[in-house]
Amino acid sequence: MILTWGELLWDVFPARGERRLGGCAANVAYHLAQLGTEPLLVSRVGDDVLGKSAITSLRGAGVSVAEVQIDPDCPTGTVTVDLSGAEPTYSLAEQAAWDRIEASPRVLTAARSAKAIVFGTLAQRTSLVSGALNAVLEVATGPRVCDLNLRAPFDTGELIDWAIPRADVLKLNEHEAARVSRALNADDPVDALLKRYPSLLVIVTLGERGAELACAAHRVSVGAPAAAPGGDSVGAGDAFTAAIAALIAEAGRDRVVASADALRQLGKKACAYASATVAERGATPIVVSE
Repeated sequence: MILTWGELLWDVFPARGERRLGGCAANVAYHLAQLGTEPLLVSRVGDDVLGKSAITSLRGAGVSVAEVQIDPDCPTGTVTVDLSGAEPTYSLAEQAAWDRIEASPRVLTAARSAKAIVFGTLAQRTSLVSGALNAVLEVATGPRVCDLNLRAPFDTGELIDWAIPRADVLKLNEHEAARVSRALNADDPVDALLKRYPSLLVIVTLGERGAELACAAHRVSVGAPAAAPGGDSVGAGDAFTAAIAALIAEAGRDRVVASADALRQLGKKACAYASATVAERGATPIVVSE
């Protein structure tokens, strides 16, 4: 079982007049199920139509929603997605149910036995949730995979400093890498991160150009296969994270950092899966990949 912690919400596309299930943790859980693993999503929704629909959809996709909590006071989260630029931009609704996720005794028990835990920074925008996540990470025995997932204005240096030391694997995109460079006052964020945290596996995604993967002993770059036209890149990073988490949970972190070739194969497989999702629309498509 792989535990994913964080936001469950709905992506709203005004230009298309449609709404699709989203949220980093929910997207990762969805793709973990697509990849044949057993995901457990820890999140929170409102006691409303959107919340009930989200739970039903994820359960139908093979995600365990036993630890998706129901909030009696706050609504299910939404985010407005703008696809007019080169990359999607996101505007989050305030005071959503996922701001109030709790570390229940059952969640802590699940964390102790999870093969990996995937978390991000966005669902840590309130002290209530960051405290609960910290309790979960403290009891974790499997690799802790952090998808940095920075979204202004929730991209403070304090949040970055909180998240990175708690990770065994850090995934970030090139824009987030630039933000980390500024936070660390370093020209090369990967090098600076590895000097500060020698046991860390750092993965920087580069969109259609592939990814860079680095640990203390090895640093490799991999390309990405071209995506078929007709889709969008919404949630592609979450699909990549899910593939990384699934592969590390299966092989073990030590094996994937043992050689440059092992790192390269990890990156190639994750890029291939993410490219397959870009050929479809929305963050939770049905994916057909080789």
